[in-house]
Amino acid sequence: MSAALDPGSCFGANPDVSGIGVRIAIYAQNLLSFVPALLALKDKKVTPTELDALETQSTTILITAFAILVSTIVQA
Repeated sequence: MSAALDPGSCFGANPDVSGIGVRIAIYAQNLLSFVPALLALKDKKVTPTELDALETQSTTILITAFAILVSTIVQA
């Protein structure tokens, strides 16, 4: 049996990075990020303030995703 398929040669996932709570929080954050975008488009105009808020929100989500990616790589 190859080492890649041998259950004894694997180590368990860290629940602080890949646990169900973390995954649900990330999914909820990404799904809820559509709410401000939809509200901004409700009046068919996007003001500079709304655009800045959406940019900040997108940046925050990207930083969170990058931090989880880095922590996953470090643990691997």
